[in-house]
Amino acid sequence: MSRKVIKGEGAVYHSAIITKLQCKKQAQLEGTWDTLKAALSSDEDMQENWSLTTILDIRDPGVQAMGLVMGKTPAQLQEFFDEAADL
Repeated sequence: MSRKVIKGEGAVYHSAIITKLQCKKQAQLEGTWDTLKAALSSDEDMQENWSLTTILDIRDPGVQAMGLVMGKTPAQLQEFFDEAADL
């Protein structure tokens, strides 16, 4: 899968959008799925965001919050998206 470079707010994102399935698979591969799943169960806003969307956009504050729950810096979240986009 080719990556598109998207510029926004001074940063460059190589893979800005992934599917929820790609997110789940990547989180399982790196061992963060249980943490994310627990957060989705306990945080009403995060759960609603996950339930109502079909894609995850790295620029979305809710997605950035999920990255924080998984213990990711912005750079690590970008790497996560880049890896997930290749699944």
